[in-house]
Order: sequence, then structure tokens, then C-alpha cells
Amino acid sequence: MTIKDLEQTHQDGTYAALYMSKTSQDRLAAWLDEQGIEHDDPAEFHCTVLYSRTPMPQAEAVAGPVSVTATAKDWELLGDHATVLLVQCAKAEQIHQLFLDQGASHDWPSYIPHVTINSEQHLENLPEQKPNFTLTFDRLEVRPIQH
Repeated sequence: MTIKDLEQTHQDGTYAALYMSKTSQDRLAAWLDEQGIEHDDPAEFHCTVLYSRTPMPQAEAVAGPVSVTATAKDWELLGDHATVLLVQCAKAEQIHQLFLDQGASHDWPSYIPHVTINSEQHLENLPEQKPNFTLTFDRLEVRPIQH
């Protein structure tokens, strides 16, 4: 694939996310199940680090295996229908800033590292407790935004 091909495939922008390791997916899903919290498919648990309407095809150069850890901070309802687990993840913040420094854009006032737990609904009565174990992300995926 040429640079020109990449630029054309990323014409609507670029998305990048850290994806959770299988062990962390299973552990978080089990914890959520124990709490009675409805959640998305654990294979989809991720932490978005870039949603740029400015094309960033060069971001594909850093896609691949990573070793990134995070800890749970709090629950939040985002947008019209998502329930997320806010996480403390310095590496996600660094990756996001690296992309911004290279010309990426973002639509939110600030970057908030989080893992989407339920993308379909704002969940009520979330427990005060949060997972008290480390969440591990083992790959960074980069792809074009597709509308």
C-alpha cells in the first residue's frame, strides 16, 4: 500500500484504540457480571486514543503489540447512550498527545481515558465500587473512520 492509498482510505479521519488483553477482558467481564452490570462483548473492551477527523494515516506506523496498564477511577455516562469506566492511564494520554502533536484533531474539550462498558445505554444504579485490579491493553489498532 502506498502513502497515497493510505491518504485515500483515511479521507474521513483516523481512529486508534488500545484493546484489552484477553485476560483483562475475561476478568473485567466476570467482575461486571458479578455486579449485575450489563456490558458489551468483552472482545470490544478498548480505550480510544484517537478519533481525528483530520486524516492521520501515518498513525498506522505505530499500530501493533503494546503493553499498557490502567486502573479504574469512576463511572460516567457519555454522549447520548454510553456508560463508561473512567481509567487512569498515563500511556493512553501520552499516545493521544503524540497524535495531537502530529496534527490530529479531536472533537471533545479534553481527552478522558475510558473503557466503554455499555455502548447502547446509560446504566442506572452503578455500584460505588470499581474494579480494583489492573487492566492490561496488549495492542494498538489504527484504522480509517468510516461513515
